[in-house]
Amino acid sequence: MLLASIMPPGIEEVAAREVSEVLGLPVFGVSVGKVFFRASTRDIYRANYLLRTSTRVLVVLANTSFGTLRDIRDVASSLDYREFLAPGRSFAVRAERVGEHDFTSVDVAREVGTAVIESYSSLTGVRPTVDLENPDVVLRVIVRGSSLLVGVETSGRSLHRRGYRVYNHPAAINPVIAAAMVYSAGATRTLLDPMCGGATIPIEFVHIRRHYPIALFRRDFAFRRFGIYEPDVDRDVLEELVAGVDMDSPVEAYCIDISWKAIEGARANLASSYTSDAVRLIEGDSTKVSTHPRVNVDAVVSNPPYGYRSHNIRKIEGFYREVLTSLRNSYPGVRAVMVTLSHRQFSKAAEEVGVKVVGSTPVKHGGLLARIFQTIL
Repeated sequence: MLLASIMPPGIEEVAAREVSEVLGLPVFGVSVGKVFFRASTRDIYRANYLLRTSTRVLVVLANTSFGTLRDIRDVASSLDYREFLAPGRSFAVRAERVGEHDFTSVDVAREVGTAVIESYSSLTGVRPTVDLENPDVVLRVIVRGSSLLVGVETSGRSLHRRGYRVYNHPAAINPVIAAAMVYSAGATRTLLDPMCGGATIPIEFVHIRRHYPIALFRRDFAFRRFGIYEPDVDRDVLEELVAGVDMDSPVEAYCIDISWKAIEGARANLASSYTSDAVRLIEGDSTKVSTHPRVNVDAVVSNPPYGYRSHNIRKIEGFYREVLTSLRNSYPGVRAVMVTLSHRQFSKAAEEVGVKVVGSTPVKHGGLLARIFQTIL
């Protein structure tokens, strides 16, 4: 069957690489916010447990173009939902729409919902139950321009909800973006996050290196309510992935923050995520060279303040200059990956202090357009 992993637009290349390398499956295609790959039922479970750069995994029922709202309904009417919508199970349609259209996402959800009822009823003689609040099965419809994707949600809650975070930093990074940044940095053994907040980036780094499955920390996945769900296969997959956890992997991370409250929150998240042994917490000011640990660092990965919350936007460029200068003096030549909404201020600060920007990628973060910078200190 054809699956689509969904991610924030901007990290598709990293997500495609993860599908190939972690799942060992060839990528069938890539489009905005989506990576397509062919897989077995067993791979549905593996994808949800292992893909750290995806927010959702869908079974693709239709991936086509359309002209009108009626075309969308016709496509949905032609599909067979029986494998996923078991007798007695309820469903709902969630629609997302990007672009200029003469209809709304609510119109799309209504038309597709009607089509599902008609198709399922004609094939089974039973009218499926609609439950908009707490459905057993969610059909996700993504309309972007003239492209249409209809898929069955296998993940349930977004996969960025890892289950390990017990402390929520007010400016916490999305774990999916954090994982994408870690992959982009290519860190092999030692990572530094000089403004770590609740330690999401170091945690994702350790989880990636040790091959921790997401299922260690959450068990609520929508595929367990499918008609085709195979509990024995699921148990097999889980046992295989848990056996593959590599606690002997040489990995260490350093987590610096100027706030004692953030450090205490990070400590709680490390304990909850089984990473306390691999991450050293340092309370200190990362604009000061004396704060940085005197170790060989493979990569620096961080989500620094943007200037909208914890710093005044008019002062953020000066702050970036100080941080980048300090990091360059401590770890010259090391790759640093950072994400910020204040990309003009970051670019200017990097140029002024001699930090080389080797690439940058726009990415949706918290509904806003941020940019991930690849630099050499």
